[in-house]
Amino acid sequence: MDVSQKRRKLVEFIENSDEQVIDSLFSIIEQQKISYQDFLNDYNVEIDEAMKRIDKGFFVTHEEVEREAEKW
Repeated sequence: MDVSQKRRKLVEFIENSDEQVIDSLFSIIEQQKISYQDFLNDYNVEIDEAMKRIDKGFFVTHEEVEREAEKW
């Protein structure tokens, strides 16, 4: 089933649903949206923090990691 078919089925399902089902679906979709936004915000904060550490010289080069891994 392609995306357009899924959309049509969802619209049909929603149009024939009662208020409780619609409220539940809406809550699920809103929570997904909030979770994704939280993820993006956290991700961007982590990247900013990592960039600051790199700028201060707090990082390990690929070669250093390889040398350490050889000791295992």
